[in-house]
Amino acid sequence: MANGNFVPYCVFASVKMVSAFSISAACLLRKDLFTDEERQVGNQTWILGLAGITEGAIPFAMADPIRAIGSFIVGSVVTGGIVAYYAIGLNVPGAGIFSMFLLKGGIGGLMNPLIWLGAALLGALISTILLILLRKQKLNKKMARD
Repeated sequence: MANGNFVPYCVFASVKMVSAFSISAACLLRKDLFTDEERQVGNQTWILGLAGITEGAIPFAMADPIRAIGSFIVGSVVTGGIVAYYAIGLNVPGAGIFSMFLLKGGIGGLMNPLIWLGAALLGALISTILLILLRKQKLNKKMARD
């Protein structure tokens, strides 16, 4: 940021929402794949994601790192790639939707926040689908062994 390159921080700020959004969506869409405790945490992580706080996803990542983190990475790569492609920057420390209207560069105007948030939602959708598929596969293997 000190050198005037605001794109990397903007990528970081958008990617931080992906894991929280995907956990909430997966818990909402496929309740049967998660315990009651996981659903209680998952149903609230989207709020943290709006503020760019990823900590709500940590229990899921700790419990099943390969599947959870793997799904987060794929969605985050898509999100970061879109934001970087459009060269959208953020020149102030911030995160989540609170920094949406401080974006610089890119196309400009209202398009920057739309692209930025849209990229995060698309990444979260991809992560959600992967998380559900991988979680379902894990539970099917566990049932087959039992």
